[in-house]
Amino acid sequence: SLRLGLYEPCKVAFGCTSPETTTFAKKFAAGSAAGALGSLAGNPFDVLKTKMMASEGKGAPSITGTAKELLKNQGIAGFYRGIDSNV
Repeated sequence: SLRLGLYEPCKVAFGCTSPETTTFAKKFAAGSAAGALGSLAGNPFDVLKTKMMASEGKGAPSITGTAKELLKNQGIAGFYRGIDSNV
């Protein structure tokens, strides 16, 4: 998961470089930041997956076709629908 991969760089960015400088608050902030960044990166794919699963009609929809339709109808903001509940 992207969130797990971002945790260590976020810890370093928040100053958790040694046991003496690592506090619970810094680790909590680093975990929160990693989760938020992971949600921002992953949400567009979750929206596409949901739209593809909910589509009706013949054949399986393509991810590129679904993305083009979403971009045309809702713009970039369409890829981030529901982001507030994830972050």
